[in-house]
Amino acid sequence: MAVDIASIDTPVLVGVSLLVLAFLIGCSRGRDTWLFVDFLATAAFGLAWYFVPDVILGFQINVTPDGTHLTYSRAFAACMIGDAVTRYFCRSSKDASTLVYLLFSRIVGCTILIVSMVYIQYFGGNTWTQNHIFFGMVGNMLWMMGSVIYYYQSRYSGGHAQLESRLNMHLRFDGFLVLVIGLTIFGFPDLFLKIQTTLESYDGAHLHMARSTGALLIGSSILSFMAPGFLFDWDKRAIFVGRIVKLFLTVLAVLYAAAKYDAWGGNLHLYFLMESIVALNALLGYYAPHETERYKSN
Repeated sequence: MAVDIASIDTPVLVGVSLLVLAFLIGCSRGRDTWLFVDFLATAAFGLAWYFVPDVILGFQINVTPDGTHLTYSRAFAACMIGDAVTRYFCRSSKDASTLVYLLFSRIVGCTILIVSMVYIQYFGGNTWTQNHIFFGMVGNMLWMMGSVIYYYQSRYSGGHAQLESRLNMHLRFDGFLVLVIGLTIFGFPDLFLKIQTTLESYDGAHLHMARSTGALLIGSSILSFMAPGFLFDWDKRAIFVGRIVKLFLTVLAVLYAAAKYDAWGGNLHLYFLMESIVALNALLGYYAPHETERYKSN
């Protein structure tokens, strides 16, 4: 379990050094700066995982990435990009609840992701290299620690009085749907792989990328559950915007995989049914009136 520094690629060490520097700068400039750094990091790494997954994944594993590796990497990336979209719109919110729960949801998602990383690195076979420890684990811990610092510095724990409304109902339902999907993928990644592919066996990279997607979905569901307590309707609707972006990118990745890779294409109707339910709820929620919109000031 010891880390062999000599086995770490030099570009990875340089990259980690830059990540540490960005973390120190971002954390030293206050919560608003950290939230902006968090948005930039989420968007940048999400785009990298989506468009060049073979590069990002390739130097962290001991096997040649196949179509399933790449597709689940893109699903993981879609979660990051969708999350970045939500954070772009919410990071400047004047509602303290919104900012506190942005931090808290990040902590939850990253914590679960770290658990999966530690398990697959040390107890899940030898698929992942030492590069994964530095690029993956260290990077994710820094990603989480900034949110931990500012979450526990917050004097306000968040939350406002919630009235019954269609918008809040759809947010709660979104949280429930995404939580169930996230928990299922995280707990039973082989089930999703069996449904979506014709692979007869799965390596550590297959299982971990599926679990990583589940971890981010669980973190995202927390934000949806907390959002009915947000003060402003545009902060609430930002969650649905991010969800729709995530779904669009994931469906594109799955359609591409079904057309390009022989192992993909089985039972896709079940997958699209699941995503359609989430998408329909997100659209209905986005266009639902907020409870305060019915009141007009004279």
